[in-house]
Amino acid sequence: MCFMIPGADRKGPTLDRIEQLDWGVYSFFVFLANKTPEIPQLLHVEWAARAGEPFVVAVIVAVALVSLFIQRRWRDALVAILAFALALGTIELTKWIVPRKRPEDARNLIPDADMLGSYPSSSVLLFTLAMVLLGFALWNVMTAVWQKAMFVLVAILLVVWVCMAQFFLALHFLTDILGGLAGAAFFVYLCVQFLKRDETRKTE
Repeated sequence: MCFMIPGADRKGPTLDRIEQLDWGVYSFFVFLANKTPEIPQLLHVEWAARAGEPFVVAVIVAVALVSLFIQRRWRDALVAILAFALALGTIELTKWIVPRKRPEDARNLIPDADMLGSYPSSSVLLFTLAMVLLGFALWNVMTAVWQKAMFVLVAILLVVWVCMAQFFLALHFLTDILGGLAGAAFFVYLCVQFLKRDETRKTE
């Protein structure tokens, strides 16, 4: 399958390579889904795509906040709220600055009005951030090592599941997914640094 990249001749070599990589990964998953439809069916990619929807993400964050409130970790809860709100604002700002178009096959699942704003993948970013915040809230509650290890494993598998759904359903390009993961990692880093600084001030 051959794809024409619009405006490729007007871009630098680095952007050309990135777009070629995006279209290469996109065409691979399209080929894989057509060749072996059992794989997306087995993965239940439609369910995975719904897992990244705002309602599901909001439920996960709400559970995390309730847990933090029960533990009387008020400052941690405030940091979690601010991080999530900042993530939402950053996503909208980035999509406004970079109005990137989704893959054409996305029209089969979303309205035309949502075809712009592909970067970053908000589903991946917000779902990943929500799972990390949930783990952060429940970490002290999980007293056994195996419980913490199980949570980390399940969280990673769920994030990978959501990412794979974006590929198989052709909702996003590779760089959109990577941007979502990087964005989540960035906001987690901000949370950790803020809480570390707060702990340092308390011990001084």
